[in-house]
Amino acid sequence: MKNITAIVLAAGLSSRMKKFKLDLPFKSHTIIEEVLWQLSGTSIEETIVITGHYKERIENLLANNTTVKIIHNKDYALGMTTSIQRGVQEASKNTKGYLICLGDLPFISTEEYNQILLKIESVYNGDPIIVRPFFNETPANPVFFSSHFKEDLLNLEYMEGAKSLISKNIEKLHKITLKTDNAIKDIDTPKDYNNYRKHQ
Repeated sequence: MKNITAIVLAAGLSSRMKKFKLDLPFKSHTIIEEVLWQLSGTSIEETIVITGHYKERIENLLANNTTVKIIHNKDYALGMTTSIQRGVQEASKNTKGYLICLGDLPFISTEEYNQILLKIESVYNGDPIIVRPFFNETPANPVFFSSHFKEDLLNLEYMEGAKSLISKNIEKLHKITLKTDNAIKDIDTPKDYNNYRKHQ
């Protein structure tokens, strides 16, 4: 399905890691580069990376990546919702929807992203839809909101979060079950990262 915008959230403080985490080595890349690499193998034509606290470091890290649009969220300290809203504001006007991706979720493969995109394509008929992956009944990421939800996303309260939008539109939610835990396995703490390194 064409005209989908991936919004990659990379504005956080990395407070639980106690240092900037998105430039930590991961496979042959860094964490954020791995996320973007896996997305680049899909049909997504527009990818927006939202920066915040570590703006300069991400800009330097991605300086040679000409396929993504890097946008700074000056209100990053107010929470993740403001970064989602910044991405929605910057998305192409003809986008059919927003795939909200987390910059610290590097385990998701291109194949799994494509499974989610195929699900979106199979249920999209011009009506408002939300698509979310699950693993063993656990909600996962990324979450897709069709562009019908643009104003709803932009009008969310800072502390409200997109979860509330899903709850209010549960009848529009389409689930896809993934076979691995990659979509719920983020790197938040030193322990998470050490566990990853241990199994390499």
